[in-house]
Amino acid sequence: SSVACWVALANSNGMLYGHFVISFSTGNLTGKITSGSGLYKNATGTISGTAQPAGEGVTVVYST
Repeated sequence: SSVACWVALANSNGMLYGHFVISFSTGNLTGKITSGSGLYKNATGTISGTAQPAGEGVTVVYST
């Protein structure tokens, strides 16, 4: 089983928007950065993650 999520990451320079799917059986997370605002306007990229003892380890890679 899995779940799909939409996400917005914000800081003082703008926002990154994306979506990901997380697998409940493996804990793996994969997705894409789809857009942004401010300094992140027109951003694209990837979101990935793996299950960790204290939660989920997530990496976001983007370019503008």
